[in-house]
Amino acid sequence: MNILKGNTKLTDLQLLELYRNTGKSNSLGELFTRYSSFVVAVCMKYLKNEENSKDATMDIFEKLSIDLKTQKIQHFKSWLYSVVRNHCLMILRSDKTKQKHLQNLKNEQETFMENKSFIHLTNEEIPVNKAKLVENAVDALKEDQRECIKLFYYEEKTYQEIVELTGHDLNKIKSHLQNGKRNLQIALESEYKKLND
Repeated sequence: MNILKGNTKLTDLQLLELYRNTGKSNSLGELFTRYSSFVVAVCMKYLKNEENSKDATMDIFEKLSIDLKTQKIQHFKSWLYSVVRNHCLMILRSDKTKQKHLQNLKNEQETFMENKSFIHLTNEEIPVNKAKLVENAVDALKEDQRECIKLFYYEEKTYQEIVELTGHDLNKIKSHLQNGKRNLQIALESEYKKLND
């Protein structure tokens, strides 16, 4: 008798054991059938968006196809709830971080263009396409300066984190940031002058 044909009669734990022992997807598919609505509902509770919840559900079950081969689980539903909750919280943290980085980028662009001690422009003199000017100026920096500027200002990395990511020593990092900011100021002032010639 092929036990896979009787999957619907097996308990959750029996299905898990069968999946671990055989690696066959039939038992995992039965768990998906039993719990996909539950997972979507939990995702909705956290993500507040149906499409995002459905996408998260697929990601979760894809991850489970790997994790369930090694996890020892006593109560599948409560364990699954914890997995789903943690997955959703990770998504929310990631989205929040992205939004924060975008806001920091916007703020830095404002600072680059508006801070008189940095670029000596009055608010009335700021060109409409200032964000593009900043982006182009950053991209035109030398590689080490560009990398350090982006890591420090856009990704909010600490000096120590930049040291670890780039392999440069702390003094080099500070030098690249200082020179990068100076070169940005020169480039932006030059671009602004061109716009007004």
